[in-house]
Parts: sequence; C-alpha cells; structure tokens
Amino acid sequence: TLGLLLLSFVLAAASFDNWTLSNPQLLGAGDVLAAYNYSKPDGSAPCAQLAAESHPLDLVLAREFVITNLTPFSLDATEPAGFRIDDSCLPTGITIEMRSAGGLNNAAWMVLEGAEVRGRARNGTTFFAPGKRADYPLDYATGTPLSQYFPTPDKDIGVAFTIQGLEPVFPQSLFTFTLHSGQIPTRVNDSAVAGAFAGPTIAYTSPKVTNLVFTSVTGANSVLEVDPAIIQVTNAVIVYR
Repeated sequence: TLGLLLLSFVLAAASFDNWTLSNPQLLGAGDVLAAYNYSKPDGSAPCAQLAAESHPLDLVLAREFVITNLTPFSLDATEPAGFRIDDSCLPTGITIEMRSAGGLNNAAWMVLEGAEVRGRARNGTTFFAPGKRADYPLDYATGTPLSQYFPTPDKDIGVAFTIQGLEPVFPQSLFTFTLHSGQIPTRVNDSAVAGAFAGPTIAYTSPKVTNLVFTSVTGANSVLEVDPAIIQVTNAVIVYR
C-alpha cells in the first residue's frame, strides 16, 4: 500500500538478531535501509520499474526506507517520499544495506574502532568507549585502605568524545581521528656524542601516579625520572642508566 512497504525475508541460516540484539549496534525502528539489485524470487529479471532502480549502492543511498519494525526474519519500512513500488512488481527480492539513523534515541552515528563496532553516538551527548588500561591492574583488591583510590571498571575509558554542530546531509558521511597511547618508547640519538641519547621531555600521568616527567641527558646515556610534586625533596629525581 502507498506509504508502507512490507519487506519479508526468510533466511536459511541467519537472522537479523546479529544487528538487532548486538549491544553496540542495536539496529531497529527509526534506522534506515537502502534497497538495490532487485530481482524476482525465481531469479528472473525484475519489472521495468525496479530494473531502472538497480543502480550501484552509492546512487541509491539518497532514497532510503525508514524502518518501522524489525523482527528476526522480517522488517517493515516506509517508502521514500515520491516513490512507490507498483503492486505488479511484487513479490521481489532485493539486496539491502541498513545503517544507523534516527533509531535508538536518535543515536545516528555508528562508532567503529577499525572494523570493530564500539557503539552508537548521538549529537550533543558524550560517547564513552571502555578500554584496557596499562598503568594499573584491572583485577584490583577491594576493601583495602588504598582501594578508595583505585579506578573502578566504569572509569576504564578508552576514548570519549562529543559530536556537536549540524548533522551532515551527505550519504555515507563520516569523521575519523587517531589516538596514540604514548606507551611506545622514543629513542633519539645525539650524533655529536658517540653512543649518547637525547630526547624530548615526556609527561606521564595516571590515576595511580599523579604526575611524572621523563627526559634524557645528552652524553650521559641516562634517563631522568622527575616527580615535580616533590622536586625539592630527596629522591624526587631517579636516574636510569
């Protein structure tokens, strides 16, 4: 019927559960799909209307169906404005691509670390992704005098950011950024002194160690560790050779 298209899928060895029940993705009502590569269920060519719609994916993303209901083996979606599949073309097989949009409390952005989905983010709300920390053990003891200073698992944040501003209007819009942990040692050689090292000042901080500064000494083959908080106290500077 006009305005609502029922797309029914019978999947032999899979279902939509991987996308609807997966905590980072949670695709569902309000998200969208792009349909392309139409075909008849018997493998024959689709009707003329749908044959004209079978374009590469990047040409049909602007014509997206809004998902109104998603079950393990079927979905309902509203037809795009100004587009209606003629009843004579049904039933039809299609290839679809679903993407996050207005579903899940309008969390339109899918966040990935490489190829791994980390969750969904929405404009104006801080997104948090947990991550392992290298400066303290995750399996820490509780009930000890120092446990009040230990970070709890909910504070093991690998990255956090907030998306702000107007949402882009172009299909497949994305943004990328790169983080460096600072865990990789840096070695800089001073060519004026044979075998000597020189390097920048590196600041280090964590919940376990409030603040440390590292630097190397040219010509001395040494690395200095300095605690600025006790710089005037004995043992504030440790030399590694």
